Amino acid sequence: MYGDFGWFTISNFAMIAAAAPTGGGRQSLSPRFMRHFHIFNIPEPSDDSLFHVFDTILTSFLYKHAFTETIRKQLPYVIVSSTIELYRQITSTLLPIPSKFHYTFSGLRDISKVILAMTIVRSSSVQSWEMFSKLWVHECSRIFMDRLNSEDDKKFFKKSICELVI
Repeated sequence: MYGDFGWFTISNFAMIAAAAPTGGGRQSLSPRFMRHFHIFNIPEPSDDSLFHVFDTILTSFLYKHAFTETIRKQLPYVIVSSTIELYRQITSTLLPIPSKFHYTFSGLRDISKVILAMTIVRSSSVQSWEMFSKLWVHECSRIFMDRLNSEDDKKFFKKSICELVI
């Protein structure tokens, strides 16, 4: 079989592929290649959709694990809206360029990493608003700031997150 390099007929075959958008130093796919595929574009969800999804996740987590009443009432709205706002500030300011090609952020992926990392903590470990805020800053730093490679970008992140915390 390995020595035979003849033609093969493949039938009943489906192929699914994904490609990142062009820009930021990435090479685009040629129209001659792309003509063989159906192209679907999935737009990024709106802020309201993101808020609804992650607010529901965080609220149900806080009620399920018996956090204090003040944390359950105030926290989900503030944490989720601040995470979405931080994501919007980063994506509008820190754009991908050839030296920073990894600055491609995804709302669903990055925001979900922050929110889901916060659902690992237990109510016995975090009993105050301040402790939960510190956890949020730590998780945002881990998800967003760890990807930044210049000091100016890190300063921008720190300034942005400080404005959201205060």
